[in-house]
Amino acid sequence: MSALLLLLLLPTQAPNFTGLEKAELEKGEVLVKRAEPKGGKGVAARAVGLVRAHPDKVWAAVNDCAHFKDFMPSTANSELKADGKRCKVEVSLPFPFSNLWSETKVQQVVLDDGSRRRQWTLHGGTYHHIEGSWTVVPWGEKDTLLLYFIDADPEVALPDMILRKAQAGTLPDLFDAIRKRVGAAWPGR
Repeated sequence: MSALLLLLLLPTQAPNFTGLEKAELEKGEVLVKRAEPKGGKGVAARAVGLVRAHPDKVWAAVNDCAHFKDFMPSTANSELKADGKRCKVEVSLPFPFSNLWSETKVQQVVLDDGSRRRQWTLHGGTYHHIEGSWTVVPWGEKDTLLLYFIDADPEVALPDMILRKAQAGTLPDLFDAIRKRVGAAWPGR
């Protein structure tokens, strides 16, 4: 069974990769698999990539809601709410569309295998629904396997087909931004 299929079946566990998938990850590729969005509307995808940095550094980056605006692609603004459990993010869209925003309830989980997950669900905003997660898994002695999941239905007048293509195409940029943030930019990417 391919690792990408395992990503869909076992989203809380690091998959066993085929030789080809491992080689792609080692070259800095981000493996992306589209998923069926909740209710059949919007976009959903899973992605996995290696980050040449210690899991603690990667965990700090994916948890840094207050500073997402400083390094996450297309993020116009971000803030951690005073309760520390909600994150507000504004995503910039091209003209003539209005920016999207979401306030999400965030939960942090330590998994049985020592991995850590940051997961979120919609609390308010310009989405019909949004949920997602970052999972940080130790990989080898000092690297991190990073897994991302998103399922969102934004309130925007674009066909789902276009939204899905745009989302899947931008996921590698998201991983590159995290790599750069932790000082582990991949050569040649």
